[in-house]
Amino acid sequence: MDLTKGQSPRRFRAQSEEACLDAPLRAVLDHATRHFRAKRGAALEAFADCEAHFARARSARLRSLSRLPELLEELEHNAAAAGTQVHWAADAAEARALVAGIAQGCGARVVVKGKSMVTEEIELNPALEAAGIEVWETDLGEFIVQLAGEPPSHIIAPAIHKSRAEVARLFREKLGLVCQDGGESIPELTLLARRALREKFLQAEMGVTGVNIAVAATGSLVLVENEGNIRMSTTCPPVHVAVMSLEKVAASLEDAADLLRVLPQSATGQRMSSYVSVLTGPRRRDEADGPREAHLVLLDNGRSRVLADPVLREILLCFRCGACLNVCPVYQTGAAMPTAPCTPGPWARCCPPCCCRRRTPATCPSAAPCAGPASAPAPWA
Repeated sequence: MDLTKGQSPRRFRAQSEEACLDAPLRAVLDHATRHFRAKRGAALEAFADCEAHFARARSARLRSLSRLPELLEELEHNAAAAGTQVHWAADAAEARALVAGIAQGCGARVVVKGKSMVTEEIELNPALEAAGIEVWETDLGEFIVQLAGEPPSHIIAPAIHKSRAEVARLFREKLGLVCQDGGESIPELTLLARRALREKFLQAEMGVTGVNIAVAATGSLVLVENEGNIRMSTTCPPVHVAVMSLEKVAASLEDAADLLRVLPQSATGQRMSSYVSVLTGPRRRDEADGPREAHLVLLDNGRSRVLADPVLREILLCFRCGACLNVCPVYQTGAAMPTAPCTPGPWARCCPPCCCRRRTPATCPSAAPCAGPASAPAPWA
């Protein structure tokens, strides 16, 4: 299935049919989603008082939504007090202009990025590249699909649709790198990616990430990952820019902890992600590493309208764990591949009419993994 041909609504049906007939793609998706479901099931079975923890996380999210304007103002005040420069973006165009302006202001020629669905939503990479800036995705899956010229196909595993043979071919053709044994072993392919990306971390003048949770009480940003690339993207370059959608704010560190107890369990079947970073402002004078300059871009892009709707507002409870994809029959057949949803789950169904230029309501909602069995895994449901 070629995802590089564009995502025109006119081509959606033909692309979906092509994906459904792609037996290797269906086999890869089936294997990967079964693996994710098994890991998640085992983790939740071993998770003592699982339902109580899910209820606490849902309560934390509901409290945040009920006080969202107030908490965002508190976040802005405390983040600014810690030295972070806070920017507000009403829509994707404004967010792109803000980030590009920051990059040009600091003279950035190379930008490294951590995995971020909100920057996919606003189509940040093309805007930076149009400004003459070299942009590198540093999450391994995102790096792979960037080399392929494709959007990510899964929020947790962006290159879930790629076989190791395809990855080895990409590395050979795009980077001129081959495994020492000439084969396709995953450890060797990972080492090749690490070798290519380490140079970019050291060259970059700016790092861009998303935000998993922002703590209003302290002005802190919480980022979770399993590869360490986000930590490199936020500490090696002298400038860090975090792009965050409005609903990611939590009132306190206690509420953030409630969310962190269930997010990795639901997303990857882990008790905790390998790396949890809590960033509060730029580097202090007595600190040896970290960015000299920190920015936070708060993105609305239609969310205020959703928040104001008493029926739709619970969509904003979604915390992007990706579990819905792993039980969604539409996704597993490959029919959702042409949309390559930048944000799966309920927001994907609402996303086109509210904010996203890529798709129209006539096509994307039909492939959005949020109906029927796909709603069951959500920790916030």
